[in-house]
Amino acid sequence: WEEVIIMLPSHIKLIFLSATTPNAKDFSEWIGRTKNKKVFLMGTKERPVPLQHFLYHEQEMYTLMSGNKFNEKAIAAATDHEKKKNMPKPKTAENAKFAAQRQ
Repeated sequence: WEEVIIMLPSHIKLIFLSATTPNAKDFSEWIGRTKNKKVFLMGTKERPVPLQHFLYHEQEMYTLMSGNKFNEKAIAAATDHEKKKNMPKPKTAENAKFAAQRQ
């Protein structure tokens, strides 16, 4: 992407949108130097679209975080699901008979 920015013709206008650029000031200064253009950097702490975090595990969707609220129940439910999956299965009569024959 750096080469694309560098090689763009000067008549092309650039607009960058990102909610996850930690070094937006450095990045915008680099673009200004590279393209020899004045750059305007704007920001806000408000998220027009709330950030959500999900965990998809074993065909189940868990909402871990919505907005600024952490969902501890979802973590507990996912953890319980994993524990149950890893627990030994109860022996059926057929399994017990097969195990006895092997000994």
